[in-house]
Amino acid sequence: MVTIMNLTTRFGSAIVAGFLALAAPAQSLFDRNDERDLIVLTNGKELHGRVLQRHTPDEVLLLQGNRRVRVDKNKITRIETVRDQIRAFFKRREGRDHGAAATHWEMCEWARKRKLPHLARVAAYATLARDPDHDKAHEFLEHRLRGKTWMWKLGSRYMPRDRFEEYTSDIGHGLVIQSENFVIETDAGLMRTCDALYDLERLYVWWLDEHGPALQLEEILEPLPLKVFDHDSNFPALSSQWMGYFVPKPYDDRTYLFYEENQRRPKQMFTMASQHLLYRTLVGDADPGGPQERFCAWIEFGVSQWAESQFHGDPGQAEPGDVRFDRVVATLAASNERYSLKNMLHLQIRDHFYATS
Repeated sequence: MVTIMNLTTRFGSAIVAGFLALAAPAQSLFDRNDERDLIVLTNGKELHGRVLQRHTPDEVLLLQGNRRVRVDKNKITRIETVRDQIRAFFKRREGRDHGAAATHWEMCEWARKRKLPHLARVAAYATLARDPDHDKAHEFLEHRLRGKTWMWKLGSRYMPRDRFEEYTSDIGHGLVIQSENFVIETDAGLMRTCDALYDLERLYVWWLDEHGPALQLEEILEPLPLKVFDHDSNFPALSSQWMGYFVPKPYDDRTYLFYEENQRRPKQMFTMASQHLLYRTLVGDADPGGPQERFCAWIEFGVSQWAESQFHGDPGQAEPGDVRFDRVVATLAASNERYSLKNMLHLQIRDHFYATS
């Protein structure tokens, strides 16, 4: 188990102090009144709530407020979930001009009709990132028109665009935007944040579609928090390797990422977000023993790197495809090194995945 003394010795008191400050628990974003999922029974009855588990052999687990309702699969004729709507969202975007504000505004209106309010807000922000004078997007986001100038809403405050951009360029009070399954706090600006949220939602749909049935994964009913830094100068790195990381429950339940210079997508975003997804959809609230400990580090990193290798495309337009490993990973794989299972089971994440190249 990693103690505070261990962390201080290994990484230095300054990094530890910053890490603990960042690790303050976030306010829960789980809405128990959310009833967007639908189950239709053979007798015609409709059940509303959020489907937590649909991949077990005999039943579907539906959450209705504080109630857990188990529904016999033999009595179900149709299931419609938020994930199904998100999948349809990305299908509808195919072949469209992602550089055009009109495309994102159309998707905003579509998402609103399909009861995807958070994804609709992402699309509205993406519209303004391309057309800052788009009146309908401003109205949807509850911005206020003062004379001929739109005042952007930030919490309970309103400010012109230039002040909004200047204020949120400081990670201390950065931009916070939530999609259906993720929420990003960042100083990286509107365009890159919306693109990252689009890509993360596409990752989520793929993750559950690809692995859900075999691993009996649960849906996410509370968004995964990420803190994304515009560059590495303020990033609270855990080692000299300067890579993102995920801190599991009960220590933080958050992913930390940063942008490398002149890059439009956070470094290793799919890798680290996949680790976070693995814990939320499979591991649950189990304690691995410390903020840098893992139940089986080499499997968790392997699975997440596999996910990273399959996502390609411009920021905001990522799609799964053929496996493409980066040069370093491909070189290691081609080396024909073989390691026995007994030598891999006890690898520690801090020694073998963060602190070495």
